[in-house]
Amino acid sequence: MGFIMQNKSEDINSILVTRLQRAELTRRLAEPFMEQVLETVSFSPKPYYELRELKSLERITSKIERYRKDDPNLTTRVAILKIHDLCGGRFLVHYLGDVEILFDHIKTVIASRVDIKLFGIVDNCIEKPRESGFRALTQVIKFQIDPGLWFPFELQIMTTLAHDWDQKQHILYESHNKIPKDIYTTFAGLSDNLLRVDVCFDQLRSLAISENVLENNEKVPNTKRG
Repeated sequence: MGFIMQNKSEDINSILVTRLQRAELTRRLAEPFMEQVLETVSFSPKPYYELRELKSLERITSKIERYRKDDPNLTTRVAILKIHDLCGGRFLVHYLGDVEILFDHIKTVIASRVDIKLFGIVDNCIEKPRESGFRALTQVIKFQIDPGLWFPFELQIMTTLAHDWDQKQHILYESHNKIPKDIYTTFAGLSDNLLRVDVCFDQLRSLAISENVLENNEKVPNTKRG
């Protein structure tokens, strides 16, 4: 692992190794929590989840460099400690309206636990996506991995369409080559198109519920986005 921190002290490498070990432990704690959340859900189709692999060394290095570019006075040690997505996972829902409903379930489960807590503010970039076109509701939560020791876990909620888009875009994102601007822009445009499809599916579901074709197992909102 030393190659990623060339010319850095052994202390920095030790911090990184420790953080990754704690991230792996947190990842293992996250799975039963996500199962618990799903047990509280009564709407259909039921969401599911995926746990992400730990952030790669190349991605960690890239993030450290980006942090230090934004703040040249930032030490490598502090930059490492600022990374809150060494581990993470996502819930996948079939309808856009289920994102907020599921988030309410998540908050209810967390409120019932003493070993998990919300950290920071929620980042809702569904209607206002990131520049790449990425759309999800993102919330960092913390797990208690030892008495007095908490570690962050990045939790995302997105639709299955947004997830499929992300899997295809991620291949480009992970590429060591610079993405041509026209490809980057096209992917972002496809994200906009898929949002419109998600909105249409929500509207069709609302219509089906109003016509008693589907049962409203939860308080599914009427979707009236443009």
